[in-house]
Amino acid sequence: MLDDFSVFFGDDQQLLDDLSAESVRKSFRKGELIVGEGDADNSVFYILDGEASALRYSVNGAEVFIDTFGSGDLVGEMAVLTHGPRTADIYALSDLQVAVFSAAAFISLMERHGGMGLQVSRMLARRVLATTRRMFEQTTLSSKGRVCAELLRMAVPGSGSEQHISGMPSISDMAKKLNIARETVSRTVSELKASDIIRSQGSDLVIPAPYLLLQRLN
Repeated sequence: MLDDFSVFFGDDQQLLDDLSAESVRKSFRKGELIVGEGDADNSVFYILDGEASALRYSVNGAEVFIDTFGSGDLVGEMAVLTHGPRTADIYALSDLQVAVFSAAAFISLMERHGGMGLQVSRMLARRVLATTRRMFEQTTLSSKGRVCAELLRMAVPGSGSEQHISGMPSISDMAKKLNIARETVSRTVSELKASDIIRSQGSDLVIPAPYLLLQRLN
C-alpha cells in the first residue's frame, strides 16, 4: 500500500504533509458501495490501494460503465468542485484503502497549494479526453471495432513492435466496460486470435503487429 500521496501529487513535502494531516484513512470491502448516485455526501477519496468502478444505470436498469480507478487516483472530486450531487455509483472492485478528505479540506488544500490545483486540472482534462474518445468510438465504430479499440488502449509497448496487455480482463468485464454483448466480445477476440492478430501468453495478451489491429477499427 502507498504510504504517501506522491504518485498523484508529486514530491512537494509541505503538500504531502498537509495532505496526510487533512485526511483520514478508511477501508472498503470488495463490492461495497463507496458513494451512490444522487448522494449529497461531499467527501473526496484518494485511492491508496485497490480498485474502484463508477457505474450508472439506464432507464431499464442496465449497468452502464463509466470508469475504473486504481492506486493514485482521485474519486469524487466532481461533486465537490461543482457543488452538486454524485453523478454515479462508485463500488470497490477489490478490498480498498483510501484517504478521505472533507470538501472544505480539499478546497482549502487546492487554494493553498497551486501545484495541487494544477494536478487536479490535468487529471480532469485527461478524463474529459477519455470520455470524448469513448463517445466518438460509440457513435462511429461497430461493436467489434470498439473491442479492437479497447485492446489497443490497454496495450503497452513490448519488444520490437509488439505490444502487451498484462492481466487481460475477462470477457464479461470487457463487455460491461464497452456496454456491448458478451458474445460479441468473445467472438471478436476469437476471430482476432484465429487471424494471428493477437495471441494469449499465460494471463497476458500479445499484439504482434498493432497496425493489423488498427485496421479492424471500423
